[in-house]
Amino acid sequence: MKKETLYKTLDKDGKESNGGRVWSLPQGDQPGEWMPLITGKLTEKNGYRLRTQKQLPPRLDARIFIAEHNDYCYYTESAYIARQARLVRELPWNVRIRRLFACDCAEDLLEWESADKRPRYAIETARKFANGEASGRELKAAEWNAWDAAREAMESRAWYLAMAAQAAVRGNAGDAAQFVLDAVVEDRRQRQVDRLFEILGEA
Repeated sequence: MKKETLYKTLDKDGKESNGGRVWSLPQGDQPGEWMPLITGKLTEKNGYRLRTQKQLPPRLDARIFIAEHNDYCYYTESAYIARQARLVRELPWNVRIRRLFACDCAEDLLEWESADKRPRYAIETARKFANGEASGRELKAAEWNAWDAAREAMESRAWYLAMAAQAAVRGNAGDAAQFVLDAVVEDRRQRQVDRLFEILGEA
């Protein structure tokens, strides 16, 4: 049976955003070094968390790597927990791609759009900025407009849309994906996974 590809997300400095563990990064075609072997009982807090494609959104950070493990690991709903792992290759997940993916996620909630068009304009501005067609000033204005729309939202659906739009403006792909999943009770995850790897393949 073919081994499932696993992934690791890290911040821009190669650290885990939640635990601060620094990973050995790939250099050119060479994988990173194997991380130290975890001793003691293997738990979600005492182990290396790797994710499948389906587990990636919304757990997205500044960088995405293909990873592998070299010892026993176990599967949870949110991650593979490994005793030893390393990074094999970095994927082309840059600022522009993150913002475009965030826009794709936020647009998934436009079916709930009300008379308030500020979230739509915010998403459109974020996409234009990613493509060099809008200024930083326009982007900032779109962020404030989306925030105002969220504060003034009269129902939860409008709030989720506005917050996802604001995340798109900020280029925060993880938050945009999470707002969508929270709003529609996880039933858009596969759509996010498909788009994420489509956009990574286009990069």
